[in-house]
Amino acid sequence: MHATTEIKAQDKTQTLEMYIKDNAAYAKATGQDTWVKSSNNNITAQFENLKKLANSEQVMEFYKKIAKDFKIAEEKGNYVLTYSGNGDQFKELMVAIANSSGGQAVNANAFNNVDFKNVTIKLVVSKDFIPISNETIMEIATKNAAKPTTMKITQNTSYSNVNKVTSIDLPEAAKNANEIGRN
Repeated sequence: MHATTEIKAQDKTQTLEMYIKDNAAYAKATGQDTWVKSSNNNITAQFENLKKLANSEQVMEFYKKIAKDFKIAEEKGNYVLTYSGNGDQFKELMVAIANSSGGQAVNANAFNNVDFKNVTIKLVVSKDFIPISNETIMEIATKNAAKPTTMKITQNTSYSNVNKVTSIDLPEAAKNANEIGRN
């Protein structure tokens, strides 16, 4: 697997490029000159859990519940699904994601002090139902805190070579990554 993730929170942007190959994770974040490698089973297991979650009944049921709130349009020969609204219903999805990490079990009460103010999702899929891109913008705020904090998070995901990958080739610099967090 190869993923490049860009997350914007407040006025900071963090980019993480990551490969998972041969039971090891390779990563390089914004501002780092070198790659790091982890063969720790816990890290690769978390990604396996996230893959399972992405295709899970929990996620499917969640999207079925809010399907009526999505709008669909056709642009440039693709389907564009958009959602905009308050995100209180996203608490159950966040619980499922938190529980997929394999750590301590989390219930919905863990998010009682989080206000999902605005959530915008834009999913672009081909007419063959192959994902092309996904943009999620979420504004969250702490509730009942001495010093309330608001954070705006933007995540952009682009998909390529879906169902067509024959091999994952690591960059040369990643092949010489320093090993961290061994079992």
